[in-house]
Amino acid sequence: MKPYLLSAISLALLFSGILFSYVSIISHQYKDVNYGYGDCAVPPSDWQYRYWSVLSHGLPHPVLYVNGVRENVSSIAPVKLSSPSFYVYSVEGYVQPFAYLSIYGIFAVFLGTLLGLKTLLYMAQYRAIGPLAESRSPSGSLSSYALKRIVNALVVIVITVTVILVLEVLHGNSIFTSMFNILTFNGGISQQFQVSVDSLLLTSLGYTSLLLSIAMPFSVFVGSAIAMRSITNPSTIFREWKYIGSSLASWVLGLSLIYAFHYGLQILPSGGIGSPLFTYLILPVMSLVIPTIGITANRMYDVVFKFRSTEIPRHSMKGLSEEILLYRHVFGRIGVVLLNSISSIFSEFLLSDFFTEVTFAIPGIGFLSWNAVVHGDYHVLEGIFLLYTVIIAISNLISDLVYGLFDPRVRVRK
Repeated sequence: MKPYLLSAISLALLFSGILFSYVSIISHQYKDVNYGYGDCAVPPSDWQYRYWSVLSHGLPHPVLYVNGVRENVSSIAPVKLSSPSFYVYSVEGYVQPFAYLSIYGIFAVFLGTLLGLKTLLYMAQYRAIGPLAESRSPSGSLSSYALKRIVNALVVIVITVTVILVLEVLHGNSIFTSMFNILTFNGGISQQFQVSVDSLLLTSLGYTSLLLSIAMPFSVFVGSAIAMRSITNPSTIFREWKYIGSSLASWVLGLSLIYAFHYGLQILPSGGIGSPLFTYLILPVMSLVIPTIGITANRMYDVVFKFRSTEIPRHSMKGLSEEILLYRHVFGRIGVVLLNSISSIFSEFLLSDFFTEVTFAIPGIGFLSWNAVVHGDYHVLEGIFLLYTVIIAISNLISDLVYGLFDPRVRVRK
């Protein structure tokens, strides 16, 4: 595939991932209503399964009218009436109606970053050596390679489901009921928030996806560009950036940024979500981007130094030019390693994002996890465990399939 077509596909995926992630966090006021006649007023039967924005806008609240008169109700539960009456029972709050789009957003950004990285390396090679950038190594069966990778992903998911089932049994729940709930994507009801775990996960995942969709592509592309720039045109600034990134934890950098820009310069909010949204995302994105740029560059440097010490002397004996050695062999090896490790970079981003969300009170999966741990909400923790396992397993599968598609050498059985 030509690099310019690959670039267009990558940009389309990245743009759609950011767009869908943003749409998934849009919230508006919502009212779920039930009415009837009797001596017991009951709330709407399925109110717990709406996409309530509980982390960003608080819990929904009950509003009850009996014979046209509003009653004081403290919690959302059936209310016993003194006599048979006509009632209107509503549950009101904020919802994120398109929260399910966060799933597409996070995978679109991952695939767009993967293809964009391949595009960046392709374009650098094509500009220098043209068609020699193409791999002409012997290839194996793509179908058998894909089947093996799919089985690996399923094994990881099965192990995770088994662990969750053990936890459910330890909490006194039926293994068959728990298995049915997992297969039907029913995570149960949160003990803390009293809404469905599935809705909590999806509404929180939107904020996590939005942070990653901005920070991850920028970090990977800039880190790769810095490393390639330093390889072809050595510069102390570019070369030393890797140490800056590798020595900084995202949450440490996040606290430093809060003190510098919020308390010191008083120009940016310290955390949370508000309007305009981008001002609340600047510091979290910076705390994710700066360390990861160095980490990505460092991985490329490691490949180059190892290749230069072992492979370049051997290839030089064959009479190959320095340009061919650099762009064909060095950059080719960088592409293989980075495409193979992009899923681990993605996993590291998810871990860093956990701490970043807690540091800046961003209502994403990390902040939800912190709340679940503090309140002992094990249903939410199980849901997060399963969700992240599935996301990482699928991202590994996507990375392996794209890796096998662009580099036929990996399909060969050794």
